[in-house]
Formats: sequence, C-alpha cells, structure tokens
Amino acid sequence: MIPENITRQSMLDVIRKLEAGSLSVPPAQRSTGYCLEYEGFHYPPKYVVRIANVDANGEELWEHYGGEETNDFCERRGFQIVECGGAPHSA
Repeated sequence: MIPENITRQSMLDVIRKLEAGSLSVPPAQRSTGYCLEYEGFHYPPKYVVRIANVDANGEELWEHYGGEETNDFCERRGFQIVECGGAPHSA
C-alpha cells in the first residue's frame, strides 16, 4: 500500500530532479505501460512515487506495485496518467 502522506509537492520535486538531470531513472524502473504526464513529458509513475516517499517517510518505497494502485494514487494528486511506450522521460 502506498502511504497517503506522499504529497503532490514531493512528487513534483522528483520530477524537477529528473528534469535537471540530478536524478535519473534506472533502466529497470522505466515504464512499460503507463506514464505520469506532466507538462508534456512522461515519467514512470511507480518510480516517482518510490522516490517521493523519501521526502515523506525517509526511505525509498519498495513494497508497492505499479498499475492501477499507483496510477490511481497519482491521479488523486492531480497528475494525468497516459499510455506510453516505455520511455522514462520523453517529450
């Protein structure tokens, strides 16, 4: 289960780090079905949530699954989830 105290702001902080290049998505963490879309770019929802948990709870979140659970969690925080082709970060 994904902790509800992970905020939209924590997720945006992860996205900004990915944009700035100070954080990168490991190949094994790339999206295969759905992406979190933000300002025209795609990000792997599970990875964004995993890293955002560091801000909220002090550690990466490893005990959650992608798919519906993660997608719903992101949508509840105002992000759009779209189908994607596996790109970790693309226009």
